[in-house]
Amino acid sequence: ISSIKLPYIGHSIYRVLVRHPQQPIVIYCCHLTSNLLMLSSDKWGGLKEGYRNRTLEADAIYEALQHESYPVIVMGDMNDISGSYTLRRIESVGTLRHGSAGLTDAWWKGGFGYGTTYHDHGLRLRLDHILYDEHCLTLSDVKVIDTDASDHNALVGGFRIEV
Repeated sequence: ISSIKLPYIGHSIYRVLVRHPQQPIVIYCCHLTSNLLMLSSDKWGGLKEGYRNRTLEADAIYEALQHESYPVIVMGDMNDISGSYTLRRIESVGTLRHGSAGLTDAWWKGGFGYGTTYHDHGLRLRLDHILYDEHCLTLSDVKVIDTDASDHNALVGGFRIEV
C-alpha cells in the first residue's frame, strides 16, 4: 500500500496492488476533499476551496494512472458528481493507456436509478464512485448499501478479471 500525498490537502488517496494469480490489479481508494460547507462561515469560499482541492487531487490521480501497467479500479468518496472536472479527469486516463474511451463508471454501466450515496442537508447525490478499466475487468454487479457509519452510503461493485 502506498499513498499519494499533496501539500496542504489532508484527504486520502491510497494505491493498493492486489496480486491476483491470473492478473494483478491496482485499486486506488480515495476520499477526496469535501465542499467544506460545515467548516466554513463563507459557504461560497468553502465550495471554491473544495473544488480547488479536488482539482489538484484529480490531477494527481490522473498522473499516477499514467504510469500504471496493471488494470485499475479507482473508487471511493469523490465528493463530486458525474460530469464534474474531478470525474471527467480521472475517467479520461484510459484513452492514453489503451486507446479506449477511458475508465468506465460502474454505476452508469450496471446500476439502477439515481444511485444516491449522499443524503444529508436535503441533498440526494451520488458522490461515491467506482471507475474501472473495462478492457481487463467485467462488472458483475454494483449497488448502494445503506449504512449509519457515515453521512454517505456505501457503493459496492463486483468484478471478473478478463485475461
